[in-house]
Amino acid sequence: MDQDELPTLYAHSKRPQWGLAILAKRTPKKGRYLFQDGRMRAFAARFDHLLEPVDKPLDIAARVAGELSAQLDDGKTIKPVKRADRISFAEQIAVFEHLYPEGFDDPKYIATIRRDTRRRKRQREPLIADAQQALGREALALAIESGNGIGVRDAVLELLGKCTVVRKRDRRPLVEMPDALCDDFARALYGLLYGEAEDFDRFTRYVAILDYNPEDRATWPLVTAVPAMVVPEDHIAVKRSVFRKQAAWMAPRLVVGKVPNAGKYQRVLNMAKAIRKRLVEAGHHPRDMWDIYDFVWMTLRPKNLKLLETEIDTSALENRKAS
Repeated sequence: MDQDELPTLYAHSKRPQWGLAILAKRTPKKGRYLFQDGRMRAFAARFDHLLEPVDKPLDIAARVAGELSAQLDDGKTIKPVKRADRISFAEQIAVFEHLYPEGFDDPKYIATIRRDTRRRKRQREPLIADAQQALGREALALAIESGNGIGVRDAVLELLGKCTVVRKRDRRPLVEMPDALCDDFARALYGLLYGEAEDFDRFTRYVAILDYNPEDRATWPLVTAVPAMVVPEDHIAVKRSVFRKQAAWMAPRLVVGKVPNAGKYQRVLNMAKAIRKRLVEAGHHPRDMWDIYDFVWMTLRPKNLKLLETEIDTSALENRKAS
């Protein structure tokens, strides 16, 4: 963000404890300002004199303006992540190692998350195997060639019903998809998984097919769970609440809005790859992007964050934090 792009920074002359602010929206009668304490505040025009422009060095101004601008999504403010949840990656590693001392190879992790003989709903490997069989390249191509888009939709719904990332509400656009759209859906899915076009275009087309109803928008879990099941090395399932917490530390200017789009998905993927790199550097080797998803989800759960206060010796993390 260069100097010409920077929004003006303001401070409330009577409430310096709120921190700096940017103007989020202006009407003839009032202005809405987003402050560093995470609150959006509206002021009538007659109180404009209390919001004083603040001059800061360019690097500081760019950082503050970027952090505040990143919280704005289509003119609305995304509820800020609680400061207590903004833990460092070293602390995430500590929580993970406390839960699973042997990391991704820990017997408890494998039995709970990856696979067991009971094929429980959240087991990743049986779900991946089912998805790759039902939606493999040849099976999907044959369904498209025979005009069996309805069968593809039904197969996807069956898989999504086994995936804990996807709620019943998330599946609704696919449940209610008109039969006439199913062949297009099958082709868009094939393009996303196996096509040769640019990743951006393939993802955008797939979202457009699922987002056919403006009254019932496609969600991140609906859009991302299937590619994550079929090609888990390259795709990751995205649950907005989970990755918003992760981004608060690793990518503070990344705002995962409500409606999926290719640009934001690529940024989430980049963040996931950065997590994988840091995990490897810490001696942990994820099998695929599901391990990344589960690492993020379990280390940022509120009940597991409490371990940092009750059971984990955080004094030993200083060297990791410094790195």
